[in-house]
Amino acid sequence: MRKTIVLPLLICITMIALCACSADQGSSVDQGENLVAKGKILEASQDGNSILVDSVSENVTGKIRISFTEDTSFDVDNRDFEVGGEVEIILDGYVLESDPMQATAMDVILNKKADQGSSANQGGNLVVKGEILEISKDDNSILVDSESEDVTGEIWVSFTEETSDVENTDFEVGGEVEIVLDGNIVLESHPMKATGMDIILNKKAE
Repeated sequence: MRKTIVLPLLICITMIALCACSADQGSSVDQGENLVAKGKILEASQDGNSILVDSVSENVTGKIRISFTEDTSFDVDNRDFEVGGEVEIILDGYVLESDPMQATAMDVILNKKADQGSSANQGGNLVVKGEILEISKDDNSILVDSESEDVTGEIWVSFTEETSDVENTDFEVGGEVEIVLDGNIVLESHPMKATGMDIILNKKAE
């Protein structure tokens, strides 16, 4: 009689233990539909084979690491993923419920670059005008919070031997500058980057 009671008890305990282990390790679930991850990129692997996304879509919410394979379709020209950019990706339906979640991309339908908070017309000599936020002596450059009509936002301006009035580079954090650029701005970086062609104002901080 005692053996009859103990045996079912042992079976129940074993099953509970196995369920607990499965929950800790995460499980691969077939959701039965094409799930969509949509949100900002938090991390991007150097080889471009995976990204970590903070998804806010209706059927995938939270951080999810998405991997790309040879079978992944790209409905966008840009395949370079950038931290801070926005993506919308159809998954293959299987999500590993780990932390973060993991899945494989079936189709990339949106890959939007991070908003640099800048506007620049590179058709002529652009002007940067604003307050100096930081000074780098190593590469002879300053970080400016530009508020000019041509360039809006933070931008690193470097100086070369060809910069006019290059001797007037005794810059001071908090000071105000107005600098004509050589016309080429690297918009893809954050902050933006450019080379100064002519320093027309270098006002000390009050």
